[in-house]
Amino acid sequence: MGIVVGPLMRFVLLELFLSSVARLG
Repeated sequence: MGIVVGPLMRFVLLELFLSSVARLG
């Protein structure tokens, strides 16, 4: 599960980061 959860969490965090940046920008 770790091998799947790792990249998945990174993807979720990246999406949240991009969405926040787009909102501020």
